[in-house]
Amino acid sequence: MPSALRAATDSPNRIRKVGAVLVAQDGTEIASCNTFPPGVRDLDERHEGDGRFVWMEHAERHAIFNAARAGVATAGAHITSTFFPCIDCARAIVDAGIVCLDTPAPAFGDPVWGASFERSQIILEEGGVEIRVVDAGSGA
Repeated sequence: MPSALRAATDSPNRIRKVGAVLVAQDGTEIASCNTFPPGVRDLDERHEGDGRFVWMEHAERHAIFNAARAGVATAGAHITSTFFPCIDCARAIVDAGIVCLDTPAPAFGDPVWGASFERSQIILEEGGVEIRVVDAGSGA
């Protein structure tokens, strides 16, 4: 978790900074955050309203995409995220062949993300991903 927390500090997101670290079976680590895709400009208007959902990539998918770009195999990998994955990230984690996820407990009561977390957990569990709940605050 400490590496994911450090990665989160690089996020330009003004509302929530999320970090993720993918560790491939060969030990290669890919650290990422929720950020703009390469070459996409960080403009003030892209932070307004729901703009961050349109313009920014989530940390988990960004780590997976960075692994693909670097030629790092994700099958059998482990990922740590500072925030419970959304539905899209859960599908990406399963599709990438990642087998273990360390993440804080999902806040099922969250008015924005709660329903997404419920579905994400189902996708991850049915997709064979081991979910290990960790305390993001302590890095444990």
